[in-house]
Amino acid sequence: MECRCSPLRIFLLFTGAGFVLTTLYSLNAEDLAIHTQILSHMVTKIPGTLDTVSEQAPDEMKMREMLHVGSARSPSADVNKGRLPINEDNVIEDNDLRTSKDFPPLKASSRTNLLIVTYMRSGSSLTGNMFEMDPSVFYVFEPLHDLKWYKWGENINIQYLMSRSNIMRESIYTKVAGKTIRRIFRCDFPKLDIATLTQYHMQSSPHTKSYHTCLQRYPGVLNILKCMPILYNRCKAAKVGVIKTIEFPITAAKDLATKDRTLKVLHLIRDPRATLLSQVSHGRFSWDAIEEESSKYCKKVLEDVQVTRQWYMESQTRIKILFYEDLCQNPSSEVEELYKFVGLNYTEDTEIGIKKLTSAASDRTCVICTQRKSSKKAAERWRGKIRIEYVRIIDRNCMKLYRYVGYLPVENLDVLRNVSHPLRIITHV
Repeated sequence: MECRCSPLRIFLLFTGAGFVLTTLYSLNAEDLAIHTQILSHMVTKIPGTLDTVSEQAPDEMKMREMLHVGSARSPSADVNKGRLPINEDNVIEDNDLRTSKDFPPLKASSRTNLLIVTYMRSGSSLTGNMFEMDPSVFYVFEPLHDLKWYKWGENINIQYLMSRSNIMRESIYTKVAGKTIRRIFRCDFPKLDIATLTQYHMQSSPHTKSYHTCLQRYPGVLNILKCMPILYNRCKAAKVGVIKTIEFPITAAKDLATKDRTLKVLHLIRDPRATLLSQVSHGRFSWDAIEEESSKYCKKVLEDVQVTRQWYMESQTRIKILFYEDLCQNPSSEVEELYKFVGLNYTEDTEIGIKKLTSAASDRTCVICTQRKSSKKAAERWRGKIRIEYVRIIDRNCMKLYRYVGYLPVENLDVLRNVSHPLRIITHV
């Protein structure tokens, strides 16, 4: 029989079938059998490809029905196959094919949200931990991580769960990142891109870790909606939403806060010498590039601080600046002020949690670990590691920033190594 469809339609049909196979590659045998039926149905339609949308609609409905029937296994059956149960209020429903209507976004004015804006290796993990210990908070750890890497690509296609794809370019990164932040704060997860919904940092917050665990147990793009109730219910129940970001422009944060009166911003700063040392240690750049990198970094931070200062003069209730060194030196008093800023109650449990993080029995050593025997000593540890010649380069390139925020240049090696000698004077930025 001669095929009545054009070569283009055949190509598109096989491309669609290939996409389904790719996204569902990780389903178990029972799922695979169901979706093989669907693909077989699609392929057998090639000789008689229909020419009208109305004629194609019944086939789409049949496929949906097959998906629905195929997902009707009981959760206990999976447990019996060796899978561990998801203990998150039994929100996983295998017999529901969920849609975005199952996750209505919060109203913009329904709660307070806090955006932590800072730079790589500047103490944001510890700062975020101070909020995540409160049971009324929904905390998301660096949700822009994958988007940030995409912006350096060449017209990378960003795939969304419930909407059309978007071509990522560096010129539109801030706009896309801002939308992502707003959607997370409103618990509007179906409108997020797939990379953000599945990135590994979802395991870095206790409030998103159960969702990440669910994705690990039920892999595949279609299963994102199966696991999404865990994320959505935790977000919706929170009194305060908190997001920590790295290198999101403070000007863009101010624009977000202008559009959302419930959004507050915390601008976190750390001694540039400590930050740059840590960035080198974690492979951001090498010491050979310290001249250029220190100049670029301190210029960026100075510009941000100037915006923050002007914003603070306009509205002290919307923006707050925090020095990492202050948080480490006086964690209890600083966290109490942070809690007041967002309307959280500072309780005895909060105090206990702070002591566990800042006065623990031993240090935890990993890239984002924050538990320390002494947060005071941890904040000054860089002074015993960095070489004096690198310090002098940083001091020279960062002098304008120092004068603005109170950091002091190092006179000699003895001053650098003597942690009792302060390298910052208290200023009111």
